[in-house]
Amino acid sequence: MLRRSRPKGDRRRWFEKADQPILALWWILARHTPTVAEAKERLEHLRR
Repeated sequence: MLRRSRPKGDRRRWFEKADQPILALWWILARHTPTVAEAKERLEHLRR
């Protein structure tokens, strides 16, 4: 059995809280490659 230990230290020391969304995920159709522009649109939508 694999045992995982908790990371040492406080995650607040490692990461800063973001003021706004920094990541957007969405469903895409098969064989569709999203563009950077499309990703920026999705992220802007979340930031409104």
